[in-house]
Amino acid sequence: MPSNPVSDIANNRNKTAVALMFVAVLGYSLLPLFVALGGNESPFIFNAVFRIGMASGCALFLLITYRPLLFSKTVWSLIKNRIVNPSMSLWIVSYFSMAFYAWSVQFIDVSIAAVLYETWPILFIILTGWLFSREKRYRKITARILILFFVAFLGVASVIASQAGGLGNLWDTSLFALGLGVVIVITAGVLTSLTAFGFRWGSNLASELSDIRNYGKDALEMFGVIVGIAICCFLTVPLTTTIGFARNEPFSSETVMFGALSGVIVGAGASIIWRKANFVTHDLSINSMLYLTPVFALVWLFIFSQVGNNIDIVLLLIGATAIVIANIGVYFELDAPQRQPVDAPDSADATALIAAGESDRVEFKSSLRTNLHTNRRDRAMESAVTKTLAAFLNSDGGALVIGVADDGAPVGIAVDGFDTEDRMSLHLRNIVNRDMGPLTMAYIRLSYEDCDGVRIMVAQCERSERPVYVKDGISEKFYIRTGPSTTELVTSAAVDYIRTRFES
Repeated sequence: MPSNPVSDIANNRNKTAVALMFVAVLGYSLLPLFVALGGNESPFIFNAVFRIGMASGCALFLLITYRPLLFSKTVWSLIKNRIVNPSMSLWIVSYFSMAFYAWSVQFIDVSIAAVLYETWPILFIILTGWLFSREKRYRKITARILILFFVAFLGVASVIASQAGGLGNLWDTSLFALGLGVVIVITAGVLTSLTAFGFRWGSNLASELSDIRNYGKDALEMFGVIVGIAICCFLTVPLTTTIGFARNEPFSSETVMFGALSGVIVGAGASIIWRKANFVTHDLSINSMLYLTPVFALVWLFIFSQVGNNIDIVLLLIGATAIVIANIGVYFELDAPQRQPVDAPDSADATALIAAGESDRVEFKSSLRTNLHTNRRDRAMESAVTKTLAAFLNSDGGALVIGVADDGAPVGIAVDGFDTEDRMSLHLRNIVNRDMGPLTMAYIRLSYEDCDGVRIMVAQCERSERPVYVKDGISEKFYIRTGPSTTELVTSAAVDYIRTRFES
């Protein structure tokens, strides 16, 4: 049976992404070991050195990979305008997490801190999902999720009890010190979850840089995120250093050496590799591999004899296993709706789509931005595209085929004058971000195919789980599909439709 070239490419990309993610996990798992070796006595100074190493690693990566962008005055002008930004502020706050993580090991064993810090984000999945998208699926607590949360909390209890040498000895230990350590490491986990705002910052910067040639959308997003990381690191260092000296923390060679190493290897290296893995496949399910991090972290700590003598190893391992299993289970339970097959025409067979003609699920557009009558770029053409996409999202999904005339004749995408297909995808993404918000692209998949000797684009839309509005000046408009047409609903009709479609 002959191989499918498209399938082979996809499989190779998935293998590459998994390999990169595995390297990232190994890198992240070294962090507790570095903290144990150099950060337990000077947590805030360790954080400062860690961030200096992280910033240096990011700067080196940018210098090697993005030299033209790095030395562009236009680029830095845009970056300067975006530094005073709510997302950047929250991102900077998140960079105090390492100080709290290292501080926690003064009260609890580093093995306990490693398990709690590396797995705690599961408790914030629903919160961050609600903050970013307000999708209904994040508010649906199923029986399986409740069971998994119960398993997770049993695991947390077992991990904490391991410091007392067992459940029976829990009340014989210093509960105040133990509780304080747990609270501090959980605080570190909460701060870490704020880094999600950094990805938004990088994505928005990439949108503003979209007019720069020879860089695709993924490359620009990587540039934006790495630049943001370096900026946050440099802005965090002075304050954490001041706090460290105010607390009279010792400034040892171990703190400097292991702080710098962890910053370069974990902070910069693992983070860059992790982002690269996501760009290779765009299949977010590979991020579940990150929950293996505490397993490898415990292995490193055992190998280098950093686990305390009073720790009940059996309870520690049972608790860590329970937390990891619960994390992976909740992750896939919440992610399952997003990984369901799209209930829309199959974009893999564009010829069949065109042959079937326009319908409530399919529409043709001759171009993305060019008016074929005037042969000039026309924002009205872009608006027509976003209205159609919004209508599909607000209805039952569908496919918008660009490069095909109303009568079904393929005319191709060359008329829009993009240098590459990546540039065209980035332009459409920017239009969607501008008119409908950055969350909307999560429901849209783009692909390109050959049809009668020309290239066409297919934008395949899922049925959205939230209402999608299109900006029109200072107002917003709401569209749905009615047969083969896109229809704008007046306010009263839109309210009734939304109540029935999204809130029932």
